[in-house]
Amino acid sequence: MSSRTVFVHLGSRCNLACPHCADRHIVGARHLTWEPGLLDYALTRLAHLGWECVAFTGGEPTIQPCFTQSVKVAAALGFSIDVFTNTIWPPHITPCLLRAMGVDRLVMSVDSLHRLPAHGRPEVESIGQIVKDALNTGLKLVIITTLSRYNALEASDIVQYFGGLDVTHFLQPMDSFPAEAIPALEHEALIRAIQIWGEMTKQQVRANYLLQFLNGSYDRHGLSCGWCKDMIALFPGAIISPCLFVNQLSGSWPLADMSERMLLKAISAWDLRNSPRTCLRPVCFGCLSIQ
Repeated sequence: MSSRTVFVHLGSRCNLACPHCADRHIVGARHLTWEPGLLDYALTRLAHLGWECVAFTGGEPTIQPCFTQSVKVAAALGFSIDVFTNTIWPPHITPCLLRAMGVDRLVMSVDSLHRLPAHGRPEVESIGQIVKDALNTGLKLVIITTLSRYNALEASDIVQYFGGLDVTHFLQPMDSFPAEAIPALEHEALIRAIQIWGEMTKQQVRANYLLQFLNGSYDRHGLSCGWCKDMIALFPGAIISPCLFVNQLSGSWPLADMSERMLLKAISAWDLRNSPRTCLRPVCFGCLSIQ
């Protein structure tokens, strides 16, 4: 992740309904929208304050009404641009278009591979084609797979498929682990997928953490990833938060006319940062996926 990153929550509209989605932690998520012009103003303020990267998220950012305009504004301001996406795009959105708009990197959460079976599930190769098309445009890629009982039996195939492509592939657990009861067959399949991932990526330490978490032996409040030290989250209403997934914390304020000095003071004051006992990362378990 680029230094000094602003995660911009464009809105909570989504074309999927994933059981692990962290939007349930966002107050008023279903109704969050940006007023016309306010996001442009906020991005301009943060560019002038020296922030370097914008990561657009949601919901699914590509279906938000303000997506195209926001990317163009961010590109014109000189930001490096990441887009966190589920790869289920409107027909007009293509990797080539995103690159032309100024997007530098896609962080692709392949959530469509672990929807409930009744909703249908596209073949991994169809998403793999999007990955290949994106690589051909020069986009940088990160693939995130959320392990759950819904994709347990396909997890090893998913890991091996993406492991064979020239992309960074992270695994993260559904945040209800280990509380939910996982049938023995699915549990063994998840263990096998994590082991394969650890061997293929040489990320054995993280694989061990995932296995501990899956088996209920991991202290999820005992580790702070430190990822939040160089990021802030910006929610509709120009609300700044120290957490990408929680928009109302003590220490979340309107951007308004905040100066760089005030912003840095606010960041250093947030209890969330560098404090394992108060870190909200268990919401997304980012310490194992993005760090």
